[in-house]
Amino acid sequence: CVSAPHSPRSSHSLLSPFLPFAAALGLTEKLVNLNLSGKAKLVSMGKSLQEEMEALLGPDGVLLYPSHPTIAPKHHSPICMPFNFAYT
Repeated sequence: CVSAPHSPRSSHSLLSPFLPFAAALGLTEKLVNLNLSGKAKLVSMGKSLQEEMEALLGPDGVLLYPSHPTIAPKHHSPICMPFNFAYT
């Protein structure tokens, strides 16, 4: 069996376009963990929002939320719209 020569560059390069976003997310998570009072406030706000939504929707309610903020783009229009997103 003949093996291929070792490539100095792996397929999972550190030059990934997602690296800055992943690093920012990691730093944000660490900062939130350092600020325990801020974390408690965020948890409290989340629980308050959950209670409010449950009160509005009732036991059999359904929340319809669009997965994308706009209709599909037309042909030959730019696909990269960095500020055109919705939280899912």
